[in-house]
Amino acid sequence: MKRARCYVGHALLYGIFLMVGLAACSGSGATTSDIDPIPEEEVDVPPEPVGGWSAFRRNVRYPERARLKGTEGVVVVRFVVDERGRTRDEEVVQGLGDGCDQAAIRAVIQTRFRAGSNGGEPVPVIMEVPVNFFLGQQ
Repeated sequence: MKRARCYVGHALLYGIFLMVGLAACSGSGATTSDIDPIPEEEVDVPPEPVGGWSAFRRNVRYPERARLKGTEGVVVVRFVVDERGRTRDEEVVQGLGDGCDQAAIRAVIQTRFRAGSNGGEPVPVIMEVPVNFFLGQQ
């Protein structure tokens, strides 16, 4: 009986340490989600793909279904580039269908960006990017 209480005591103590540790980690410092993203037009230096916009275009793959159906047009994707140049909150603002919307989102996710900045400090930036799907260009 005495041994059972010891195990329960250890489990309880471990649980308390775990909760205290998690609470300490979650409350420390600002994270990228603490800062509201700024529209691209309002920053001093907007984000840019590493390697330029041609590097971004290389990540765009024309979906086979769209190619076979002759689907052409523009997909507009809105997303946030955080202070480290990573993208998040990707969404299609203007879609095209036939797999083009997913291909545009995939291209955004695969692209590494240089973070935008205001006053020399990196800031999260909201961007809207048109992604072209025209058979003559691919």
